[in-house]
Amino acid sequence: MVGAGTQYTTIQQGIAAAEQSGVHHISINPGVYTENDVLTAADNGLTLSAAPGPVTIKGSFLLTNTTGITLSGLSFLGDGTNVAINALNSQTLTVTNNTFMATSEAVVLDGTSFSTISNNQITNTSASAI
Repeated sequence: MVGAGTQYTTIQQGIAAAEQSGVHHISINPGVYTENDVLTAADNGLTLSAAPGPVTIKGSFLLTNTTGITLSGLSFLGDGTNVAINALNSQTLTVTNNTFMATSEAVVLDGTSFSTISNNQITNTSASAI
């Protein structure tokens, strides 16, 4: 678990702990998280999902050389200039049941293949949705 009242108050702290312990699922408690998180090959197979209640990310996820990452149930609130999810040279990314609002780009897949982007709501992007 990540969020207020838990051991990890930031998503990045939860990601780092999952790398150390071999955990493959992080449940994010309701709240607003202002952070830019990074996932690498050390995080392969990791699922990040919202616990019941709204989880808002004011920032982004950068995925580099990852495989099997899932992001689900999150709300991304941008400032009109950010990329919410930027996947570079990654495989089998799953982005499902998320909302993206006021981002420059919701999801960028650069050198990324075999991915599933489904059941997301994307509004007010200034450049492109995917």
